[in-house]
Amino acid sequence: MSTPDGQPLYSILPSRVCKLHTKLNKTQLVAFIAMCTYTNRQGLVFATAESIGNRCGLKRHQVLDSFAKFKQLGLMRDLEKKWQLKQISKWKTGRRQVLFLDGLDEVPRGEELPAVAFSHMDKKHQEQYQAQAESKVVSDIKVDMQYLQVLNLAVSSALGQPVNYSRQEYEKYMQDKDFKIKFDTVFPKARAFIQKHKRVPKIHEIMGEL
Repeated sequence: MSTPDGQPLYSILPSRVCKLHTKLNKTQLVAFIAMCTYTNRQGLVFATAESIGNRCGLKRHQVLDSFAKFKQLGLMRDLEKKWQLKQISKWKTGRRQVLFLDGLDEVPRGEELPAVAFSHMDKKHQEQYQAQAESKVVSDIKVDMQYLQVLNLAVSSALGQPVNYSRQEYEKYMQDKDFKIKFDTVFPKARAFIQKHKRVPKIHEIMGEL
């Protein structure tokens, strides 16, 4: 349903944005709400930054800056760009997905994750992420929990966008298991899974291969 001037009467937002509101400034929160007015039930949105900005009174660069924050918090991810029916622009239309399940949402039907995320990671880039992952391993927390951040960072690096497996699902999977998680082991397996299935692996799908 919409108003006489074409504005939607309602939108669907992830409820967890309520817990993240302290990490979003006013501009980012307004941009997120405006983006969600273009979102369908699968989270798919292909409105441009200009269209989103026009709906809420923000400049294009403010919306683009907000996109970066949304991806950092796991509220949104990029999808493969596509040609729209009857589009005038010579450039493919950017497509995004609002994430309701903290990054573990299924990719909308007919959509794909960006091909750029599957490009080969050069040695310097991989070493940088690997060092960052290893720095997360500390000795003052429960041994079967200390590798969760390594797992998240490795899968995020393979995808090219943030992935955050929850502590609860990690603890559930790790019951009665005791093995170390290494970035250079998880990264290639996660990348191969994403290339094959075009979606983010569930925690048992990536851990079961280690």
